Amino acid sequence: MGGIRLEGLDRMHVTLKITVEHLTVRHNLDLYNDNQVEKLIRKYVKVPLSQQQFDALGSYVFNVGPGNSLLGTNLIKHLNQGNYTAAAKEMDIATSGGVRMRGLVRRREAEQAIWLKGIYQNNK
Repeated sequence: MGGIRLEGLDRMHVTLKITVEHLTVRHNLDLYNDNQVEKLIRKYVKVPLSQQQFDALGSYVFNVGPGNSLLGTNLIKHLNQGNYTAAAKEMDIATSGGVRMRGLVRRREAEQAIWLKGIYQNNK
């Protein structure tokens, strides 16, 4: 299998060896997860969401899991009370294994920017 040149890497050549079966399984898992996230949002959110709010919430739920993001949380409580700003501030889980992760902090900031301002950015 040939190499794939990754954008932003000037002199690096990366060779990927991935089976078709692996790609199919991974794609199906992503579709399943995306579909499940959408179903959970539609089930638990009782107020209207703009597309940008839905996108930000979907990203957050997909990343941290429904138990940490929707079920019995302050986020869903504030949201269903119509307090959209307070709900956005609750999208703040930026730790993994108890350690605050810079990448997760950036992701949460990006999700809040989408939610509050409709700003979609590329987080590199």
